Amino acid sequence: MPYDANGIILSSFLFACGHSEDVTRANKVLKKAVTVELWNDGNYLMLRNLYAKKRRWSDAEEIRRLMRKNQANKEVGCSVIEVDGRIKEFVAGDRVHAYSEAIHLTLRQTWKHLTGDFIENG
Repeated sequence: MPYDANGIILSSFLFACGHSEDVTRANKVLKKAVTVELWNDGNYLMLRNLYAKKRRWSDAEEIRRLMRKNQANKEVGCSVIEVDGRIKEFVAGDRVHAYSEAIHLTLRQTWKHLTGDFIENG
């Protein structure tokens, strides 16, 4: 390239490597990407997931350690909906909500029902 690649270009190339399952190139690109965007958790996770797909568990664990070392924490997912004109936000893994237990019980029962593993009363 006639210029240095920025974080967006490196992330795009890294995800292309992941899509084509090119572990060798992905590893090389990650090494360059962390010099540009040390904090970008998506780059680490792409390579870690690729290693896991290839059953390279020790390499996947090494990426996890590298994330911790570089403080590249995985962002928590959330959803936002509007109900009766009020905004509600749901954060992945949230157990603080007043109805958290009831919500998770309902979700588990719904999942069992959808997967054909439904058992009466839970």
